[in-house]
Amino acid sequence: MKRKNLYIICTIGVLVIAGSALGYYFKSKSSSRHKGKEELISFLEGFGKHVHNRQPDSLYQYFDHPNSKVKTLVAMLTGNTLDDADSLERMSTIINADAAVIRTLNPILTEATVPVQFSHDSLPDKKSTLTFTIQKKDKQPYKIIAVKGEQLYKDYMTYANDIHWRYARPVTHYDALTLKAFTTAEKLKTRYDSVVWFAHLNDKTYFYVTKGKWEEYIAMNPDSVKLYGMGMVNPALQEIIPPKYDLIHNISGTFDGLVEVEKGPYKGFYDLNGKLVVPVTYNEILPLKQGAHLAALRKGDEYFWLDAGYTVSPKIEDFKITEVLPQVQLYQASYHLSNAPGKLIMEYNSRDNNASIYVPPSHLVNWQMFEAIQAFKNPLRKANYMDDISAPSVSYQVKYTKDEESSNWLKTLYYSIKNHYLGGRSDFYEKRNVLIVDKRHNQAYGYSLNGGYEEESYAEGCENYSLKILNDSLFEIKSCGSTYAAIDEQHSLLTMPLYYYLTVKNGKLIELRSKRQFAFTQFVKIDDRYLQGDYTYNEKKLSKLPDAMLEYIKNEIYAGYDYKFSNDKWSHAFELMHSDNNGKYAGNNTSVQDSLTEIDKYNINWLQQKINSRKQQQMAAVSK
Repeated sequence: MKRKNLYIICTIGVLVIAGSALGYYFKSKSSSRHKGKEELISFLEGFGKHVHNRQPDSLYQYFDHPNSKVKTLVAMLTGNTLDDADSLERMSTIINADAAVIRTLNPILTEATVPVQFSHDSLPDKKSTLTFTIQKKDKQPYKIIAVKGEQLYKDYMTYANDIHWRYARPVTHYDALTLKAFTTAEKLKTRYDSVVWFAHLNDKTYFYVTKGKWEEYIAMNPDSVKLYGMGMVNPALQEIIPPKYDLIHNISGTFDGLVEVEKGPYKGFYDLNGKLVVPVTYNEILPLKQGAHLAALRKGDEYFWLDAGYTVSPKIEDFKITEVLPQVQLYQASYHLSNAPGKLIMEYNSRDNNASIYVPPSHLVNWQMFEAIQAFKNPLRKANYMDDISAPSVSYQVKYTKDEESSNWLKTLYYSIKNHYLGGRSDFYEKRNVLIVDKRHNQAYGYSLNGGYEEESYAEGCENYSLKILNDSLFEIKSCGSTYAAIDEQHSLLTMPLYYYLTVKNGKLIELRSKRQFAFTQFVKIDDRYLQGDYTYNEKKLSKLPDAMLEYIKNEIYAGYDYKFSNDKWSHAFELMHSDNNGKYAGNNTSVQDSLTEIDKYNINWLQQKINSRKQQQMAAVSK
């Protein structure tokens, strides 16, 4: 899946080791003024020596927190992702420490961009770069706390693939069932514009066909305009589902012998004889684990029972979502997948994409537990997934963590999801999900709380979530994670509580995005609670926000309106989050009073009073 591949590159591009995905850099000082430059060069030379000698265990010692992402990076640098021993021995990686470009970020953090060269006796050398954020602690050696590796990853994958194609054994071995399906799919192309997938069930193959222009990334986006129609052909090459749907799910993915289909916001089911057994008129299908009913069907705000024989009941008059959800499949559950559930194996009709496919039940996608199309390692193909256009999963873990009664009409459930990838990215990507159950409207809304933050390192293992209802349509979720907010070289914040603001729109949870690091100043009138939590400030753990950052929060409100600060330190502080196309803070407006919202004005006044009060307390303490 092309879209997924881009996503993987982006997520591996910044590896957070023990600090944060650095969101802001101070203006560089000249390298000649860096007192510890010689020590840093020596540190990098030692790192490069262990890279050249392929000594991963020694390399781990250079990192403050050698997690799974560090191990992936080290495997790349030492060539340990290549599967051909001869190729491995003849490939070398050189770290040119002397040519490193070093920038001082603050008294304890330094950024070093290091040239990297890949060499092999059969290929021209390939040059790349790797950027480290390096921390110096008192009486302790340097440690790498963060890595920018997107360009290195791309360059390495290109170079390693070139080596692989020259020396590796045949890339893919296909099962006879797959080869036969390839041949049949070619015949079907006389009837359809494309045959995108095929599914094997009990040694028989079904074909997913389309008419029109098929793009998988379009199929994965429920809000996109579809220029195709998808259908299904049975093993006898008879059309059993007409090619007019947006997405067709796995056979028996929800109910044995049935296939879920989607058209716009509506869902329904066909059986394998081509009969439409549940009309494609329902907004949501909640399959039940057991009991008198097979599923609860939602049409708008009304619910119906799907009963045995696939008959649909009259409207349920006293439906209560909280009574039904505990019976819904995979609600409030932890589970682990290494392939699509059941005996079905579904494949791409492609020799370039060797993954197997799982199209999960629509309710799990609505809850954002899965993407609409999930790729796994394919048991029918022996492939080198480094060469694949997608990066399939070898393991997908969903962990239910906790729930809370947020009010008498709202319940919130929290999950963590770890996706372990194959090929060039063997580590995992973790995200947190929230499921909000609205008892008044009898609906459950899912949302993924990744929001662009890499919640690792200091915040790793964070389970500290809470939800606050701001009004009937606006929810605030408090979590924790890494950031980088700094006034100057002496005042930097590495971790803090993270706030998400969600609203319901068209039956979905939508995040209200903010460019502010302290997003709460945009959406709520703050009080002392917003200054409390788990902070890492100048390497110290604090339970409340330090006084120095109050001025930052206040001025960040002004920065959102491109205010021209009289002190350049504030322009520097907001260069990343509020920069123009040139990466600079413009500061074009000498007055922004007319642009400030009522909430902005309240929060500026509240913060200024808090700043003045703390200054008075400090002065009083000094005078004693």
